[in-house]
Amino acid sequence: NALVGFITFGAMCYVHELADTVLPKAYAFRGGKEYNAQKVAQQLGFDKRATGGATAQNAARRFLMPVTECEFTLNTLLDELGRDA
Repeated sequence: NALVGFITFGAMCYVHELADTVLPKAYAFRGGKEYNAQKVAQQLGFDKRATGGATAQNAARRFLMPVTECEFTLNTLLDELGRDA
């Protein structure tokens, strides 16, 4: 019942969506810039004020999934992972 997520770090920090297998999204944050938790939550769609009360659960489902449901997406992301410049 464990959930997995995928975040990559380098010059940029990418938080990867795992829900979409056809066209997965990644949210990029510059590594040299400081972000507060509220700004990151807003960028990732966790801001309750923006779209309603169930936003946090819906947003979490995009980023955290059982490995059995996102194995293909994870393998694709890992295969395409390159060294950051």
